[in-house]
Amino acid sequence: MPKEIATIELIALALESVLQKTTGLPDTNQRIAACIGFMRHRLTEKLPLESLARYAGASPRKLTQMFVAATGFPPNRYLIEMRLNHAMRLLRHTNESIDQIAEDAGFGNRYYFTRMFTKYRCVTPVAFRKFR
Repeated sequence: MPKEIATIELIALALESVLQKTTGLPDTNQRIAACIGFMRHRLTEKLPLESLARYAGASPRKLTQMFVAATGFPPNRYLIEMRLNHAMRLLRHTNESIDQIAEDAGFGNRYYFTRMFTKYRCVTPVAFRKFR
C-alpha cells in the first residue's frame, strides 16, 4: 500500500508541474495561465465558472474550451486538482486535522474533501497520511 500511495503522490505532483507550464505560450494560454494564477491565489474561495470566465475575458463555454485545449481539464476539475495537491502537501508535512486541511485546501467540509480525495487519489486522506 505505501508504494501505491507514493506513486499516486508523484503522479499528482508531476501532473501539477506539467499543467503549470502554460506561461510563455500564445495569447490563449497566457489567459489560461493568468486564470490559473487567479485560482491559485483564491484556492479557498468559491470560484464559479462565470467568475473565472469574467476574469479571463471569455464566456464560460469559451473558457472551458480554452482550458481543456491548454490543460486537458475543464476549469472546475483543474481547481479540484490544485486543491487536492495542496491537501496532499498538508497531509504529508503537517499534523493539522482532516477538518482543518479540508478548510485550508478549499473544500467545504471534511466529507466532501474525503469523497474527492478518494475519488481522484484512490485512497482516503487518513490512509494517505499514514504513509508519510
